[in-house]
Amino acid sequence: MMSTSTQDTTINKIQSLCGFVCILPLLIYAIYVGKKFAKDPNKQCVEDATWLFVYGILGLSTQVVALTTDFLNKPSEQPSVLFKIFAIMFLLCTLAGLGWSIYGIELFFTEPIW
Repeated sequence: MMSTSTQDTTINKIQSLCGFVCILPLLIYAIYVGKKFAKDPNKQCVEDATWLFVYGILGLSTQVVALTTDFLNKPSEQPSVLFKIFAIMFLLCTLAGLGWSIYGIELFFTEPIW
C-alpha cells in the first residue's frame, strides 16, 4: 500500500500531466495563428499576431517548466538544486506571462477593430 505522501505526489503528477495535455492544443494554435498573420499588411493584425505568438511560446515554456518541476519534486527529501532552479524558472515564466497578459489586455481592448 502506498503512503499518503506518495499518493499525493502521484496525484499531483497526474494532474500536472493532464493540465499540460489540455492546454497544449491552445498554445500550439496560438503559435500557429501568430506565425500565420505575422506578415499581414494590417498593422493591428501584426501586433495581435505577435502577441499571440509570444503568448503561445511563453505559455508552452511555462507548462514545460511546471511539468518538469512537478516530476523533480520529491517531498520526502530535501529539494535538489535542479528542483530549485526549475522552481525559479517557473516563477519567472509566470511573472513574464502575467506581464504579457496585461499587455494583451491593453492591446486588444484599447484599439478599435476596424
